[in-house]
Amino acid sequence: MIKKILFLLILFHLTSKSFSQVKDMPNYSFFKLVVTKLNTDKNEVLLVKWNDKWEVPGLKYNSKSSIKEFIAKMANDMGIRMYKEERLRGIFTIHYENRPKPTLMNYYSLDFVEGDITPPPSCSQIKWFSIDEALKLISYQDMVEILKQLYEDKNSVFGGAIKKYKEAKSKEKKIEFTEPLYKLAECK
Repeated sequence: MIKKILFLLILFHLTSKSFSQVKDMPNYSFFKLVVTKLNTDKNEVLLVKWNDKWEVPGLKYNSKSSIKEFIAKMANDMGIRMYKEERLRGIFTIHYENRPKPTLMNYYSLDFVEGDITPPPSCSQIKWFSIDEALKLISYQDMVEILKQLYEDKNSVFGGAIKKYKEAKSKEKKIEFTEPLYKLAECK
C-alpha cells in the first residue's frame, strides 16, 4: 500500500511539473533582417533558403546582447562586414494555433555595403533577388504581405497581428490578419 501511495505521489509530482512547464512556456521575440543593396539601380533584397523555402533571414532572440549587437551578429553570420542604417521597420504579434502565447516578430532593415555573402547556420543558400522575384519566391504569405508594405512605404514602422493555423479539413496552412498592418511611426 505504501508503495502505491509513494508511486502515485511521484507520478503526480512529475505530471504537475510537466503541465506547469507547458502552461508557463515563455513567449519570445524573433528578428527578421531585410537586407537591401546600396548603390545599385536594382531594388534587391537578400533571401535565405531554410527548410527548402526562400524567406527573409531571421533568428530567434534568446540572447543577453543588445538589439544592435544582435543585428550585427545576424549580419556577420551572413558574411556582411559593412552595412549602414539598421532600422526598425515593424513589430508584429504572430499567434500560432499550437502555442499558448504569441511570438513577437521584429522586422529590421539594413543597407548592405560590403562582405562575402554566405548562408547563416541552418540555411542551405543565400541569394540576392529583385523585390518582385522575392515576393513570388517567399512561401509565407504573412512575410510577403509585410515585405510589400515595407517596400511601399520605406519611411514608416508598421505593426499588426497575425493568426497562423491549419484549416481543419484540408490541413492547408492559413493566415489571418487579426489586426491589419498599420503605421506605428515615421522613420527618416
